[in-house]
Amino acid sequence: SFSLWGANARAAEREMREFLRELERQIGLKDPGSDLSRLNAAAAGERVEFRTHTLAIWKRSLELNELTGGAFSPALYPLTLAWGFDSDQKRVPSDAEISAARALCGTEHFVTEGNLVCKTLEGAMLDFGGIAKGYAADVCRDIARAHGVQGFINLGGNIYIVGNKQDGSAYRVGIQHPRMAQGTTFAVLPVSNASAVTSGDYQNYFESAGVRYCHIMDAQTGAPVRGDLISVTLIDEDSCKADALSTALMVMGMEQAVSFCEEQNLRYLLISADGSYQTNLELELTGGKA
Repeated sequence: SFSLWGANARAAEREMREFLRELERQIGLKDPGSDLSRLNAAAAGERVEFRTHTLAIWKRSLELNELTGGAFSPALYPLTLAWGFDSDQKRVPSDAEISAARALCGTEHFVTEGNLVCKTLEGAMLDFGGIAKGYAADVCRDIARAHGVQGFINLGGNIYIVGNKQDGSAYRVGIQHPRMAQGTTFAVLPVSNASAVTSGDYQNYFESAGVRYCHIMDAQTGAPVRGDLISVTLIDEDSCKADALSTALMVMGMEQAVSFCEEQNLRYLLISADGSYQTNLELELTGGKA
């Protein structure tokens, strides 16, 4: 959704929607003709051409995979399939299934030559679900600025604030309370000319035998993350980076995540399973403990 203001707001929104449709054509896993679908279905050694946006996301994914020591990875789709997070049939797979899926995961199983990409291992697959919305938000921001408009861009929870409100004040962004009803905020913070990205264990998950399993995969265990973090919010001008890193921090856990954020000069709000939080942001708490 978009809430834009300025003389060219309608033209900017039209261009954004056209871009998002094109992006879906290039990376959508439900489209058999997309670049990612064709690569995932290809045999090992078969080169697939990546179009502009697919290639840009792939290159950023590799950079952020290296930066996080693999905590963020675009190459965990076999695990997503094994746990059923691509469907309505979410389940706990057997140890053998997890081991088999883990063996297919990793960016090392892909080779890039210009705009051509191939897998070196049969069954290896890519999924840009952990970074694509951030990339899209950055492109929409650039479109807004090119048209001289300001406003609020919301791409399924990845928010980008371009400029300020029409009265000159900063937008106030609510952070979802990770253990209360949808729409209940844990905190509110002012955001201007930056993206607010949140990853957590509370949107896409299932429970089995009293255990919560979320969609964020840990490559080391082959299972959904089950650390002490339940929500990570980053504020950054680079939404693509924030999108990937918010996922990586969930994998790292609180202690390592705080150290990483401080080393990388990130603006963060980290909420722990015990209701405590750590942040370097100026925010207004609204929901009490998590």
